[in-house]
Amino acid sequence: MTLKPFKMIFLLISLLFFQFTNNAANAETITGTLDSVLDGDTITIISKGKKIEIRLFGIDTPEKIQPFGQVARNFTGGKAAKGEIRVEPVTKTKDHDGRTVAMVFVNGINLNEQIVSQGFGWVYRQYCKESYCADWLKLEAEAKASHKGLWVDANPTPPWEFRQKQQSGSGSTGLGLAAIPSASVKIVAGGHAAYHGNTGKHVFHSAACKDYNCPNCTVNFNSISEALDAGYRPHPECLTK
Repeated sequence: MTLKPFKMIFLLISLLFFQFTNNAANAETITGTLDSVLDGDTITIISKGKKIEIRLFGIDTPEKIQPFGQVARNFTGGKAAKGEIRVEPVTKTKDHDGRTVAMVFVNGINLNEQIVSQGFGWVYRQYCKESYCADWLKLEAEAKASHKGLWVDANPTPPWEFRQKQQSGSGSTGLGLAAIPSASVKIVAGGHAAYHGNTGKHVFHSAACKDYNCPNCTVNFNSISEALDAGYRPHPECLTK
């Protein structure tokens, strides 16, 4: 008889714990339409007249000032604009920037997974610990082997490493996009294509550079920003000192 109250207390605690964990795992689903694309892994949607900022769970895409940052953003925007967006938050709490962290589905297709499989982002190893993250890592490896998206670059810098260098101030952005405003690419007037992109090395040359007509320089750009948005970076010899 003396054990019965303890059993009841244990049962009540168990039920409360189950209800809490079940609610956390099944946060309210949100539906809406695309409002804007902040970068490859962050969008805002309009749901019931309210704007909500969404951070796609489990992935990390290049920062906007990194090579391929704009390309990843354009990919995400192109996919997200194609239909109804369903957002499934992974927790009830928002991240430190006040964003809802979630799985995002467009017409029933998992956008998080698409970004990885098409080579426009990495699996965010620090946070992606669910069972399906192992499958995403395989998709990432396949995209890398096929040179999809940003993997045309043999050694792209993961965004978390880029941010760490930026925060510490110990790393240089090298030929990343952050260096472009202060660096001047050699320019000459005239000609239909101001810049040629090397499809093998993913660098671009202006008409003033000696390798402007290299065998693999088959992509034409009319401006520096157009080349950068396509994921190309200036060749070191094409920068003025």
